[in-house]
Amino acid sequence: MFFIKNNIHFFVTRSRIQHKLPLQYQPFHTKTTFKMPLVVPGINSGGDKSKTEEWTQKLVGKKIGESHDATTFAKTDLPKETRVIEPGSMVTKDFKPDRLNVHLAEDGTVSHVDHQ
Repeated sequence: MFFIKNNIHFFVTRSRIQHKLPLQYQPFHTKTTFKMPLVVPGINSGGDKSKTEEWTQKLVGKKIGESHDATTFAKTDLPKETRVIEPGSMVTKDFKPDRLNVHLAEDGTVSHVDHQ
């Protein structure tokens, strides 16, 4: 025996009441296929990551200055779109994928870099 209340079908058996959701609310299974893009390491993947890693190796632990030596990296050798961010300074949230952000620590050395 069954009855309908608020568009939900209830089936009554000897010991319990079971319900069945209307057809539009029942889960359905479909076979979904996804086409994955071809990823070739070093060519079309990690472009920004490899730039970031390259600049991380060059800059982290050094200070930014006017000349280039073992502990200082010359500001003129940085890319054109570079932003040096000191601790506590405010920055804009605009997205420029070619811009290099150089984050400085309290002592003036480069703590990390990223592209944004």
